[in-house]
Amino acid sequence: MCDQIHSEKKNYCRNPMFNHSLDSQRGVIALITAISLVTLLSFASLAIDLGYAYVVRNEIQNAADTAALNGARFLYPMVGGSNKTPNWPTAEREALNAIRLNKVSNSFLSTGNVTTGYWDITGNIPDIQAINGVNSLAAVKVVINKNNNGGPISTFFAKVLGVNFIDVSATAVAVVASPGRLENNNLFPIAISKCMFDSFWDSQNNAPKVINDPNVQKDNDLKNISPNLTQYMFQIKEKPDKNDPCAQATIGELSPTGQWSSLTLGTNNVSDIRNLIDYSRGVKTPPENYGGNSLGVGDNIWIEPGTKTTLYSNVNDCSDNIDGSGDNTCAYTVVPIVTNVVKHAQNPIIGFACLNIIKAVGDSTKATTARVVAKDDPITNGKCKVSGTGGGAVNTGVTLPPKLVNYSGNTY
Repeated sequence: MCDQIHSEKKNYCRNPMFNHSLDSQRGVIALITAISLVTLLSFASLAIDLGYAYVVRNEIQNAADTAALNGARFLYPMVGGSNKTPNWPTAEREALNAIRLNKVSNSFLSTGNVTTGYWDITGNIPDIQAINGVNSLAAVKVVINKNNNGGPISTFFAKVLGVNFIDVSATAVAVVASPGRLENNNLFPIAISKCMFDSFWDSQNNAPKVINDPNVQKDNDLKNISPNLTQYMFQIKEKPDKNDPCAQATIGELSPTGQWSSLTLGTNNVSDIRNLIDYSRGVKTPPENYGGNSLGVGDNIWIEPGTKTTLYSNVNDCSDNIDGSGDNTCAYTVVPIVTNVVKHAQNPIIGFACLNIIKAVGDSTKATTARVVAKDDPITNGKCKVSGTGGGAVNTGVTLPPKLVNYSGNTY
């Protein structure tokens, strides 16, 4: 019997069937809530485990990056001899040593897979190769797998979903390159031609060529220097030699094999060149943004039109003291390479070379005696390493600190 309420209100009737329907809905809602709660807790637990796995993966990636960079430092160790190829065994050993110095999940790593070879910076070859190609750089590749270092990650909560372990790994590749761009104060204000550079540098073997320049051989100041060094020396002449195959005819005259350059300043005076010499050897600080902050392949530099006789004494004073004349402050320096040395004109840079400047003479000869040096030259001992720069594909003896490449995207 329905309860009736009389007043100004409506009548209400409690229907047992209606009440049963409500109770059924409440039961379904409770069931859905329980299932949803289990699902949410499962995803929450999985998120916790995946979050921890992500942290561990980052630790492994950092370890792989560090090991690859450390190994790449030893590709050209600059110790005894003048090997023409990178020191692969030393690089591999040092990369593996670096792996063992890193911790993951509060435990030291024990092992990793280290591979050395050549990395193609164009992205056309997907992995490290044994053969040195035109666009290749010496590289160290490191792969670290958690499964091989204490086993995979044991999950906390994801076991309820049947996920007991998570294995993570990371890969890193580090390369050693010659610069494609460097800071202005790294550059010595002499430009040399590509023909000249190619005459003295073996790009295939990454080493200087034996020259035995007759002008060097008959120089009495160099007679006491070991033939092991003088055989690589040559003269950068301001006055073109008609018998020099690199003194190519340009704009109606023979081009010199090398010439003074005011770089980006575009001036033709001795004081600017002298300042650039001092900037490059670190005895003067260049003014902020002088001529731009950096120079790279493709950028133009100004080649001086005339002779700068007085500058030769400045260069001789800071040259290598191997002949007893210089103070070594510009003994090892980096110079720009241009296609042809065209005077009184802008010339685009095509690369950079590391020169060991032996002496400079400003008499009628007007020549700078030098040699191109390699990355692994035992005497250079890394003096032509430059910083604050960007990489380039052409190996010219000047080196940058090792850098990581984007392995997954296979780009430099």
